[in-house]
Parts: sequence; C-alpha cells; structure tokens
Amino acid sequence: MLAANDSLAGGVNDVLKQRRLNGKVAVAGQDTTVEGQRNVLTGDQCMTVYRAVDQEAQVAAKLAIELSRGRLPSPRSLGLPTGTALSQIKDPESGAYLPFVALPALVITRNTMQEVLTHGFVSSSDLCAGEPYAKLCRRYGIR
Repeated sequence: MLAANDSLAGGVNDVLKQRRLNGKVAVAGQDTTVEGQRNVLTGDQCMTVYRAVDQEAQVAAKLAIELSRGRLPSPRSLGLPTGTALSQIKDPESGAYLPFVALPALVITRNTMQEVLTHGFVSSSDLCAGEPYAKLCRRYGIR
C-alpha cells in the first residue's frame, strides 16, 4: 500500500492494527515524519521517502529567480553538482514545456534512518523518545 504521505500511511496502519494485519501488509509513505519513521522502526511501515527540503527550497528559489530574469537556468546557476542535467516537463494545462530539476530522493528504512538524523530533518531525541522507540533506536544503531 503506497500512501501519499506518512500521515495517510499512519491511518492505514491504524486500520491494519484493528484487523491484526499491521506488519503483514506492506505500507509505504513519504515526507519522513517522526510518525512515519517510528512506524518503520516498529515494522508497521516498510519505508518512507526523504527529500532534502532545504535543497529543494534553495533550487526552487534560484530557478524562480533565473526564470523571472528571463534567463534559461543552468545547473551551475542553480548550484547543482557538475554533471547534473536539467530536464523539461510538460504543463498539462498550457502544454508548455517548463524547466524541471529532478533532485534525488532517499528511501528510508531501519538501516538508512540515521541519514535523516544526520541531515537534521528529524532529531533522535524526538524519534527515540519513549518505549518501544528507545529500544528500537538502540537495536538499529540510531543515535
């Protein structure tokens, strides 16, 4: 079950728990909320998707500035790593092709959760507060 975000995945998990199916039906979300990460820790959610919001905001702002100045953005003007290619996406309303930057997303599982904490998006004190989360954080090496 792929949910649009971790909050919806949490609602799905609540229904699955009522039917004793949590952990038996694969549930995935995105946005990497504390709730979503906790559900990954307990096995109620198999993964969440993390996107570096700071990077998205910076690139979006630079992209808007370039376009407002009538310039075609380049990876360099957007502060992207060398070798990053810009794409175009078709606007379904106007039919126009617009500049598009695909930034990488990370699949967050129990084994990759530390990366989100390293980025500072979620704090370990929030994630690992209380039981069973403190015990699970220790088990999976989350600090």
